Amino acid sequence: MPIRNPEWKIAASPELIQRGCVYIISLAEIRAAIAPRWEKMSGAVWGHLENLLRQRLAPTDFFCPVDDGAALVSLPSLSADEARICCLRIAHELNTIMLGAYDISKLGIERVCAWQDGKFATTPISPGGADLCTLKSNPSKDAEPPAHAQAQPATGAEAKSRHRFVPVWDGQKDAITTYRCQPIEEVNSGEPASPQAQFKLALVATIANIRQATEILLRRLAAGDRFLLWLPVSYNVLGSPIGRMEISALCRSLPGELRPYLMFEISDLPYGVAQSRLSDLVASLRPFCRGVMAQLPARIPNYGAYLDAGLCAIGLSFAANVTGADMGSEIFKLSVAARRQRIMSFALDIPNDEALQSARECGISLLSSPLIGGAVAQPGGVRRLTVQDIHRRCASRNAA
Repeated sequence: MPIRNPEWKIAASPELIQRGCVYIISLAEIRAAIAPRWEKMSGAVWGHLENLLRQRLAPTDFFCPVDDGAALVSLPSLSADEARICCLRIAHELNTIMLGAYDISKLGIERVCAWQDGKFATTPISPGGADLCTLKSNPSKDAEPPAHAQAQPATGAEAKSRHRFVPVWDGQKDAITTYRCQPIEEVNSGEPASPQAQFKLALVATIANIRQATEILLRRLAAGDRFLLWLPVSYNVLGSPIGRMEISALCRSLPGELRPYLMFEISDLPYGVAQSRLSDLVASLRPFCRGVMAQLPARIPNYGAYLDAGLCAIGLSFAANVTGADMGSEIFKLSVAARRQRIMSFALDIPNDEALQSARECGISLLSSPLIGGAVAQPGGVRRLTVQDIHRRCASRNAA
């Protein structure tokens, strides 16, 4: 079978093919059954297939279209037998949704055996007697998401998804209007994890943070509170096709009424990221929120790469040890770049009153600092906070 989508290289490495966990789910039977209406209904068919896949696939699994009539599914988190059953179950549920009664022996599942001459060599999979009993039975253990998809959020992910909300001050409005969801870093005293394991943990934690924070926002909106929720997403997670797919799937499932109150931040941007690359990442988040921001690398020499990338704000974090002179220079350059682009700017973790006052005078839009308020377990809603309040708080701290 020829394949047109270049993303297959991510999903179907030789090692995964040899393990027997790469399959193709064909829509040929459904297409033949609804042939006169295929053009109108193909979008619905693909929508149901994607929903079924996202319900069952773990963060390390992957799928992509082969063409308009088949999908490649890679399941490295499962054994060969588990992957076969998972794909059979997905195909069965899709056929049941779209066709009702159908010939269960023609599910259209093929196992990928090799990649030869620009084509996949595949072996058709016919459900055996035990498979037929499993598929015809009511969904139970086999119909639920794989064990890893349930266990991770309930164990390691819960610990690594702990977060606090940092109040963000709008210096132009003299009010706290926004809360930045800041994960609490976990100290790992064991052996260093592999890059693949680190990515997996980061993705699961990001998904859990977004889900938990938006649930809090939804409850607060229902209670009548109004504030903006600021959600950081690491470039290392969002830059991966798998990470982008999982985050987009989660965002699509969020209630539409949350979008005017959500702001995403792309953090951990590397030096020299291409403008086209950044624009693609911004475009993947923009439909689901009020705007997308970017936290830039420290001491960035040139802001030109961030022009016309679709960002609503650019900013810096001063959590690292930065001297007063350097901080003032960085704040000034940031404010000039933001004004030229006609977008907002932000500065995080400003350590002292002098730098905070300088940032406000330079026109930095959004500011966070211990002087404004420390991290809290629950966002406190919009509240007024004047410069005089901050000065009094600073004076009290110095006196103590």
